[in-house]
Amino acid sequence: MWLGNKFRADYVLIGKGSGGYEFVLIEFEKPDGRITLKNGHWGECFRKGEFQVKDWKRWMDAHNCQFFSDLLSVSGREDIPKEFQEYDSTRFHYIVVSGLRSDFDDTTYRDAREKAQNEGIYMIHHDNLLDNARELQKRETF
Repeated sequence: MWLGNKFRADYVLIGKGSGGYEFVLIEFEKPDGRITLKNGHWGECFRKGEFQVKDWKRWMDAHNCQFFSDLLSVSGREDIPKEFQEYDSTRFHYIVVSGLRSDFDDTTYRDAREKAQNEGIYMIHHDNLLDNARELQKRETF
């Protein structure tokens, strides 16, 4: 999904829970390549993805009306939930997916937890997606 005419999220997921609608913007990077450094800190692939989602967050803070307008133009809904009219940054989540489980070590996981807690950016590996998809297959409903 395009964010204005400058940025593009690979995926935008919108889900409704008991607290209302939430928005997840996802950037996919390569599952291989320069994922992490030898010391476990982020390598080129994750840093590139992080820079992109930080640009998205800044854009969203300044242009959220355009984002909601774009969403509504393709939704075809007549009843518009309040979450699509009033911007609340706590409803927006940003994820960078890169590398594999084998690329992560204690340092990488610690850095991922800190980034999620301090910046609201989640850094996960492609194996997380596969694991979650397999778990969903076991359920009767999604």
